[in-house]
Amino acid sequence: MTDKTVMDMFADMAKQINLPKIDYEAFVDIHRKNIEAMQKSAAVVSEGAVWFSRSNRKSWRRLGARRGN
Repeated sequence: MTDKTVMDMFADMAKQINLPKIDYEAFVDIHRKNIEAMQKSAAVVSEGAVWFSRSNRKSWRRLGARRGN
């Protein structure tokens, strides 16, 4: 008897109960606008985090300069 992977076992079960096949390309096409919006949102969040980090670093430097460090 050969060792089957978990994916093989699930594939066999799906064949036995005749699950419909999923057209992932159509699924992605349907949700493409959402995916693109999420990518844009992530880019904006990233830019904001970079700005905040730089701004915060400048503030800490100014605070250190005021204290004489």
